[in-house]
Amino acid sequence: MAGIFDEFMIMVYCLVVLWINLGYLHDQPEEARGIAELSPSEDLAIKQDSLPLLTLSLALNFSRRWLFYMLASLVTASPAVTALSAALFAVSLHNSMPRQKTSVWKRKRKRDLGLFLAIADAFFITGFLIWLIWT
Repeated sequence: MAGIFDEFMIMVYCLVVLWINLGYLHDQPEEARGIAELSPSEDLAIKQDSLPLLTLSLALNFSRRWLFYMLASLVTASPAVTALSAALFAVSLHNSMPRQKTSVWKRKRKRDLGLFLAIADAFFITGFLIWLIWT
């Protein structure tokens, strides 16, 4: 009984994370237009290397991505899934680290990397859910 409940909770967690990723992908064109309309003089002066911002970024990435990567690696016990999880973890860790300069170009590049991660996560979660239901 506990194993079935654990799998159910993993599925619910995966569906919530998938919903968040799909929402991010849905809002992406509007974000891109907003960033494209910014001029360098309108850049926000946010100190990105502050400890609270870094902590918040890491906590959100843990709950949104890294916990799923760990679960997928542990549940499947597949070297391919573990390698994919490690690669996506490295990319998302790089994306969550603060940048010294906040130019529009760097924000666009970071947004593009975030878009790649959201797409990759959506496919990875969908594949994992199909595998979990199938087995």
